[in-house]
Amino acid sequence: MQTPELPANEAERNNALDELGLIYTPAEARFDRITRLVKRHFGMDAALVSLVYKDMQWFKSVQGLNACSTSRDVSFCGHVILQDLMFEIPDALEDPRFCDNPLVIGGPKVRFYAGVPLKDKQGLNLGTLCMFSSIPRSLDHEERRDFMEFAALAELELERGGISPVVEDLVSQTPESRRVMMIDPILGTWNRLGFKELATRECQAALMGEYGLGIFNVKILNFDELQTRFGTQRGVDISRYAASVCREQMSPIGSVGSLGQDHLILLVPRLQQGDLSLLLDRLDRAFAGGSLISQSVEIQPQVVVTGLHCSAEALQSRSVSQFVDSLLH
Repeated sequence: MQTPELPANEAERNNALDELGLIYTPAEARFDRITRLVKRHFGMDAALVSLVYKDMQWFKSVQGLNACSTSRDVSFCGHVILQDLMFEIPDALEDPRFCDNPLVIGGPKVRFYAGVPLKDKQGLNLGTLCMFSSIPRSLDHEERRDFMEFAALAELELERGGISPVVEDLVSQTPESRRVMMIDPILGTWNRLGFKELATRECQAALMGEYGLGIFNVKILNFDELQTRFGTQRGVDISRYAASVCREQMSPIGSVGSLGQDHLILLVPRLQQGDLSLLLDRLDRAFAGGSLISQSVEIQPQVVVTGLHCSAEALQSRSVSQFVDSLLH
């Protein structure tokens, strides 16, 4: 296996990623839309937006793989950022650089891989839009063009930013060693610890700004039944599916937390009282009208969503810590 070399501008790259503030942050709908389209358009097993950082790669969005990061030394993306062109491997088993890679001989069994470097405004390769399949293949001219256009969309999102000011402050003020403990490594959401810290800050900001918050509980009623029927791995897919639906329906500044495999909690700042029922209806319709396709099997989770609006006045009537603790129990 050939371990990817470090680029000459490695320190500059890592500094740019630190400033970008997306490492150890939850998945976002704006990137999920791109990776979903890539996976479906090209018929791939997986599609990812991967940020290559220090000794690992952080998946800002991932479809078809139940992980949020992998080690950089076994990564394909570590090779992609060393160049400015699309990187394509028709059959990894036939490529001496990758034929004995753990991701090829085990795990997802990568055979075909393609990745495009994603640059920032200074031209630094921060990561990739990539996709892979367990079946060898190659892209034709039009497919390469399409893939480059998808990568351009992902690059625009990196430039645009989009996380809420509260999340931005939380990321910038929290040491990396603690941030890694605040993200669910499978679902790509805040875990209980992360959501507690985020909700505390969001409530404090709501008090200062005198605006309200929307809180939603999303529960998968038949989770145990589905997991027993389809297996533990499909249970993970169901949880990831529910989190993805929630991200898609919320405003960009909303946040998703995991309180268990069958229980998600959503927080939407600046939600007006009159908009509560609208978002509840959108979530209900999204879950009722959609289903999960996992390994060619259609699975229909039964999801119930409840919500409440908390005004700034209501927040003032009790301590922030008591309110946040009540959300998590």
